[in-house]
Amino acid sequence: MSGMMIKTYWFSYILFLVFLGGLLVLFIYVSSIASNELFLTSNMLKMFLMFIIIIISIFSFINSFNNNLFMNFSINSDMINFFNYNNLLLNSNFNKINLNKLYNSQTFLLMMMMMIYLFITLIAVVKITNIFYGPLRSKF
Repeated sequence: MSGMMIKTYWFSYILFLVFLGGLLVLFIYVSSIASNELFLTSNMLKMFLMFIIIIISIFSFINSFNNNLFMNFSINSDMINFFNYNNLLLNSNFNKINLNKLYNSQTFLLMMMMMIYLFITLIAVVKITNIFYGPLRSKF
C-alpha cells in the first residue's frame, strides 16, 4: 500500500523489515521463555483485538475514498531539486529535503502507524520484563 502512495518503494521495504524484525524478536523471546506452556487469552483481550481490527478496517475503507491522500502524486519543488544532481551539490538544504521526503503528507499515516506499533511493542516488553519479579530465566 505504501508503494501506491509514494513513487519510491524503499519506504515499504524498510517498513516491512521493521515489522518482520519485531515479530522475529518477539517469537524468539516467547519460544525461549515459555517453550511448553499454553497461552491463555481472556475475552477482554479478544474483544480489544477485534475492536482494533474493526477500527483499522474502517479507517482504511474511509481513506480508500479519499482521493487527495492516496492519489495525490504531485512532486514539490524540493523533490525536483533533490533529483537534479547539479542543484544537489549546490543546495545547502540537503537535510531538510530528506526530512521533507520522510515526513510529508503522503507518508504521514504510515509513519504514525509505525510509531504507534513501536510504542505498543515497547510497553509490552516493559510489562514482560518487570524487574520486581526477578530475572527472566533462572540458572537452575
